[in-house]
Amino acid sequence: MTADASAPRRPLSPLAWIANKWRRRGAKRKKLTWRQRLVAWFTGARFMALVLLVGLWVLHLQDIGPVQSLQLATFDFYQKLKPRTVVPLPPVPGVVIVDIDELSLAKLGQWPWPRIYLSDLVNNLLAFGAGPIGFDVFFTEEDRLSPAKFAVLTDGLPPEMVAQLKTMRSNDDIFADKLRQGLVVLGQTGFDDKSLDRSKEVPTGTPPALIGPKLDPAKCPPIYLKDGACDGIAFALGKVPSFNGIAGNVPVLDKAAPGHGVVTVEPERDGIVRRVPAAIQVNGKIYSSLALDMLRLAAGRPTSSGTIRPALRRLC
Repeated sequence: MTADASAPRRPLSPLAWIANKWRRRGAKRKKLTWRQRLVAWFTGARFMALVLLVGLWVLHLQDIGPVQSLQLATFDFYQKLKPRTVVPLPPVPGVVIVDIDELSLAKLGQWPWPRIYLSDLVNNLLAFGAGPIGFDVFFTEEDRLSPAKFAVLTDGLPPEMVAQLKTMRSNDDIFADKLRQGLVVLGQTGFDDKSLDRSKEVPTGTPPALIGPKLDPAKCPPIYLKDGACDGIAFALGKVPSFNGIAGNVPVLDKAAPGHGVVTVEPERDGIVRRVPAAIQVNGKIYSSLALDMLRLAAGRPTSSGTIRPALRRLC
């Protein structure tokens, strides 16, 4: 029986067509060397795509200004595309912001207020059942409105009144007593001033308990290798924002407050603050943020604990 060449050929099924195509391609590939196959694979479009990917990867590693600006613009676009949903506050909100607004200033006078006002503020908050209380303001100097200081700064007072004022307790001492009664966290902030020698200063702070990652010594930078093991904590802390000084509070308040937290912010290259670090370091010492230390007091922990991951660019 012979086949008629003029008869119409039966169409192949999709699976048979694919199998036949790969069979012909395989037969053709067997005739080529590996170099010929590599050259054939790198067509113009594929080569240009590979060059583009390598270039973008190098730019990402360099983290140059235009790349950072593009990243920030992309982040802002996502925020506008799908902004955060505003959730109505519950009847008893978990977080309350006590704002020193224009109405408060009009009623109580210009800032800074006498610290007996702040003592009353803490007393009222505790009476309302407040948990941790955080101050994002700094008390770097003694209250100039304390009785003894007021007596020195005010002329024309009778000597008897001056003597009586100097025997009265300072506003800082009264405020410190209230700080001891509650879970109060005072604010601090890091700063850079190369002209200051702060190597001997040890500012007050809550010591953190850090859990370091286990790193492969073969992938660890040489400066973090100790006795053949990689110091993961030191490696990760190299990514934490660093400052050479910290502005705290007067000693009497520093010692009385149960907690201390930083409110340092680092604007991006365009001047906008998009994130707040969870910790900073000053002369190698770690200081947790105001929110983190308030959380520590709420949980009843003696220290702030955290897992440090070297892959993070910064703790935030």
